[in-house]
Amino acid sequence: MSTEESEPELDIHREDRRRCTVLHLVGNLGGEAPTRLRDEMVPAMRGRVSPCIVLDLQGVDTADLNGIASLIAALKRLRSAGGRLMVAATPQQVLRSLEERRLDRPFDFYDDLAQALHMIESSG
Repeated sequence: MSTEESEPELDIHREDRRRCTVLHLVGNLGGEAPTRLRDEMVPAMRGRVSPCIVLDLQGVDTADLNGIASLIAALKRLRSAGGRLMVAATPQQVLRSLEERRLDRPFDFYDDLAQALHMIESSG
């Protein structure tokens, strides 16, 4: 019997708000993350003229290159739909990985979810 533990799966909890949808990510941002994130983003974008999605990464434990790629794909998907992606509570490991590859510039990062939501409400 193997004692190897696999990386925890990514859980995504969706919270629809008046001006945006918040996706709370919990677990490992890697492996199947691109598929899971896409599957949650499509319905969140449906029916909105300028979709706004906030990714709350507070519960993310680890991230690999697939996870980083899923963030970039999410950004591209929203921008092509005329929307906005905001990233809140980004773990230092994820932020460092993006910065090292110079991929952090196109993202709107916020220290925590409250700060991102405040920005949405104050932008009128």
